Amino acid sequence: GGDEASAGRPASRRFSWAAALGCAAWLLCSCGRPVDPSGLSVILVTLDTTRADRIGAFGGTAVPTPNLDAFARQGTRFDAAFAQVPLTLPSHSSILTGMYPASHGVRHNGLYRLREGEETLTARLKQQGFATAAFVGAYVLDARFGLEQSFDVYDDIPAARYEGGRDNLFEAQRTAEEVNASVFRWLDRKPQGRIFLWVHYYDPHIPYAPPETGSRVLHGTGYDREISYTDSCFGDLIARLGRDGILDRSIVVVAGDHGEGLGEHREKTHGVFLYEEALHVPLAIRAPGLVRAGRTVSGPGELVDIAPTVLDLLRLPPLAKAGGASLVPAMRSGKSTRPAFAETLMPRIEFGWSDLAMVRDARFKFIRAPRPELYDLREDPKERDNILERDPERGTALAAALEDWAVRTADEKAQKDAERALSAEEEARLQSLGYLAGGGSPVGEGPAELPDPKDRIDEGVILFEARDALQAGRAEEAIRVFDRVLRMNPRNHLARTSRIQALIRLKRLVEAEQEGLRAVEAAKVDPGCAATSLEKAHRVLASVYWMLGKSREAEEQYRLAVELNRSNETAAPFGGILLGAAGGMQEAMRIVED
Repeated sequence: GGDEASAGRPASRRFSWAAALGCAAWLLCSCGRPVDPSGLSVILVTLDTTRADRIGAFGGTAVPTPNLDAFARQGTRFDAAFAQVPLTLPSHSSILTGMYPASHGVRHNGLYRLREGEETLTARLKQQGFATAAFVGAYVLDARFGLEQSFDVYDDIPAARYEGGRDNLFEAQRTAEEVNASVFRWLDRKPQGRIFLWVHYYDPHIPYAPPETGSRVLHGTGYDREISYTDSCFGDLIARLGRDGILDRSIVVVAGDHGEGLGEHREKTHGVFLYEEALHVPLAIRAPGLVRAGRTVSGPGELVDIAPTVLDLLRLPPLAKAGGASLVPAMRSGKSTRPAFAETLMPRIEFGWSDLAMVRDARFKFIRAPRPELYDLREDPKERDNILERDPERGTALAAALEDWAVRTADEKAQKDAERALSAEEEARLQSLGYLAGGGSPVGEGPAELPDPKDRIDEGVILFEARDALQAGRAEEAIRVFDRVLRMNPRNHLARTSRIQALIRLKRLVEAEQEGLRAVEAAKVDPGCAATSLEKAHRVLASVYWMLGKSREAEEQYRLAVELNRSNETAAPFGGILLGAAGGMQEAMRIVED
């Protein structure tokens, strides 16, 4: 954890007084009296991996969610809100910037960092004198990934791994109760003036194991029990904000960042597909006297709309580069008519399959894939019947809208600026969270030339089995599973490097060396493989050589890794140590100092 601060960029878009007057007229009409938002704080609560259909206010019946339900009744809820990417870091980057992933450049967990100076909701509120503080529940949102910008306090997961010369991998996540404890300590210090407080609960993410202390009455099993636990902790937060007099003097936004597959469409968790279970999230906004209570907005809304909506409610100018739009007009009419968009690059980055993109309106949904899909969500809410062949004109129109969105939001410089490679420590932490980080940024073939994730999802299921086996200490079993995957798809770089890790655990280092050599060659010849995949293969092979006592071979592999990516915080220093041990001190100093 710790305190982080950085200056935001000045606003650049001209403020619309006509929009402000329109907003004021709506407030007067809907609330009975004009409301001055100039004294209001902003509270953002994000619920990781939370499906809308698991919350009672959004139709969920699996477990009681009394606290989230009460919150939704006290404000306006959106019954069709969608994430722009089913992954934590890109989704939160979109929430805080109001930008689509292709515009801010953060397309996957761990491999990207929101670039310095990007205009965010945090920066804008800090410019207005807000005290800014964030409390996050998982390493995937660690400060090193860029969301800490403009926060006075950014309380994240302890990142020190090698204390006392030992490998002490810290827990990569913390419970909602632990997050609340940090929030409450900050509130004890009585921050002065207006605040922007972001609270992130990670608990519904795998593994589904909420604390069983007896102090809370929890319901359900597995994922649903985590939802019950999160709802209970959310109730504690709301109660504390109420006691401190903050709740009713704030705009409070509660949103899921993405959903969870739970085996639907054969996806156990999230990140591969763009079906409703992965993208449809709860979204509700509460602000007494400012936002109408008990209202439901129908029609698509997007998480990129959150920052523009908050600024609109505060009567502040919009973020200049935001792709989302204020939901205030929809809150006024009770209906949103704009389409929603989403993407996922995880299939391509992790598994060598095609990436996917999606557009949907209030009824129909189109998914761009090697075998495209079109669904009538009114007649087929579970997305089982692809009607593209029966309604090709609608599919063509939605495909054109999706292509227009892709072109309009693309910013190659933003993605290049955001790219980063994982250190070994970062990779281990993200793997412990289920984010396997198998490769790098996508290059090479277009979607039509890569396998359709629908056709390869069994490969992903098998990889989850192998990961579970390896984490449980069953390395021999994991190797057998990795071998099955590699027979199915020799381009699966994740399976190959994971197999090396299993061999290392079994101390079968000669075999690990041979597999490492194959990993390097496979990465070199794969046209869809990014530089970070090759850098990772060199780094893994260097580690094997080091354990075998082959310092000169290790030196060469680390030199190659560092040349590919000098920003890797682990490769450069460790490579320098190897070079120094081998006598190349001048070269070691050059690499470390660069």
